[in-house]
Amino acid sequence: TKTCIEEIVGYIKTVLGNIYMIAKAVKGSWTFDNELAKGEIKHIDHNKLTEQQKRRLFDLIIEGLVELNASKLLLKDFSLNNVMLTNKSLVFTDLRNLRAARKKYSLVEEFRKSVRYLIAQGFGAKEDAYKAAAYYCAALSEECDSWYCEKTGSKPADSYEVALSLERA
Repeated sequence: TKTCIEEIVGYIKTVLGNIYMIAKAVKGSWTFDNELAKGEIKHIDHNKLTEQQKRRLFDLIIEGLVELNASKLLLKDFSLNNVMLTNKSLVFTDLRNLRAARKKYSLVEEFRKSVRYLIAQGFGAKEDAYKAAAYYCAALSEECDSWYCEKTGSKPADSYEVALSLERA
């Protein structure tokens, strides 16, 4: 909410104590979700983006996912419909699949699935998978080590080994 909000309209507090803010998006925002693209929020057709724009968007999404995971939150079943762009930043929308991670392993697994999805959608190439894995391992080394131990049954020698394993996965 820190960069996307023009005006907070209200909030909802759930029985579990979670608070959800209801806000208006900044004028001139863009989304891949047809249902959200109304009025001041424009629709983006990802097939019309240039390769350079797709790669930049890939990097922004990876940074956002790392920031979420660093807060011990994961976005299950990530898709481009979860992305909204403003003039200043990228924001995740439709957070119904946002969960607190119970296991460090699950954070890395959802990140891995998100990177595979982005590459399958043409937002990155196979070589971008290593860049994303290395960035993720540098930011969340404890979680990545836990994931590696769960996958292989042994402790990693170094973060390079973990990043390679994450890239392969």
